[in-house]
Amino acid sequence: MKATGNCTGGYGTMTEHPRIMGFADDRSSKISEPLSFLENSEVITISDRDGMSKYPYLFRKGSKCIDKNQPDVLLSNYPGRLGATVLTLGQVKDIPVVIRVGGDMWKTNYEELRQNLRDQNFLSAVARVGQIGINEVFGSNADGYLVVSTELQQLVANRTGLPSKRVKRVSVPIDSASYRDGDPVSGRELIGQEAERIILTVTNLRFKGKVKGIYYLLQELEPLLRVNPDITYVIAGGGQYLDDLRQYVNRIVPETIRDQIIIAGFVPNVADLYAAASVFVYCSHIDGCPNVVSEAMAAGLPVVANADHGMIEQITHEETGLLVDADTQGEFTRAVAQVLSNNSLADQFGSNAQQCVSVRNDSKRIAQEMGVAIEEILDSIESTS
Repeated sequence: MKATGNCTGGYGTMTEHPRIMGFADDRSSKISEPLSFLENSEVITISDRDGMSKYPYLFRKGSKCIDKNQPDVLLSNYPGRLGATVLTLGQVKDIPVVIRVGGDMWKTNYEELRQNLRDQNFLSAVARVGQIGINEVFGSNADGYLVVSTELQQLVANRTGLPSKRVKRVSVPIDSASYRDGDPVSGRELIGQEAERIILTVTNLRFKGKVKGIYYLLQELEPLLRVNPDITYVIAGGGQYLDDLRQYVNRIVPETIRDQIIIAGFVPNVADLYAAASVFVYCSHIDGCPNVVSEAMAAGLPVVANADHGMIEQITHEETGLLVDADTQGEFTRAVAQVLSNNSLADQFGSNAQQCVSVRNDSKRIAQEMGVAIEEILDSIESTS
């Protein structure tokens, strides 16, 4: 299997670029860090405000800032209500709007709607229908999109009807230093269990497709845990399916290895867990370009992941980790066993991965990617107007 992530090249100094005004309600660092390196660009955030009132506030504040600073383009960190607010601003002020998308928002929203209906949570279901409607009505009105993977690039172009040159792939910034400096002793204290070797998964348990990936990993890792009592499998991450995962382990996993599985829930200082781990494993059936894979790579961990979604662009097979076919039983088992049984191979994967992320996900490099991508979107708009 061959799949190569882009780990080469550096970044230059951008002397000319569009004046970008970014908008974010949470996780603002994904655009604020790169934009801090682009002159005359700024980010307006509303992470300190709660409820629906933050969007009228954002509209008013954004309107004033637009009148004052005269940006060339507006960049929304997310679709949904934030994106709708920014699109409305763009229409009122006659300024192009680009929306950043980190995953399959269509699949995610319909998946959560089905779960709301199964749970008979009708109030949440109504809110989810509203979110779906906002994405459908406003999504096709965006002038361009920034996405995190090639797969997502094709999906967004198909769903919105935009030409492919208006949907650009831009990586996510990763603060590599913060993941290199984790404390392995603190990491082991977090899980409260002595273990010579730790297999680690960090994921977002809000999404059914990611939980199904964990179920599959539990089946694949069972043979390794059964014959290696010194190995502990740690699953970190919070979300609405956390209790379902715990019930699954108690119901399905053999009692003889159950003590070797730690479901840690949300862990605030995940860098310590990375530092304590021997290998990072990841399996997901719904994803864009998962940050946790790049974080584990930044921490110097060898990574084993399914060869799907953005993971095939993050990991270079047999160079920074291993990509496996999740449809073939035993592939994860063999790949993880290979890494755990060969320390020099694990160290080489980890070192290569760390170097890769320090280049590919550097905020200055991504500032250049973002500036060039938005400039090309604006050129496309101008050429067709």
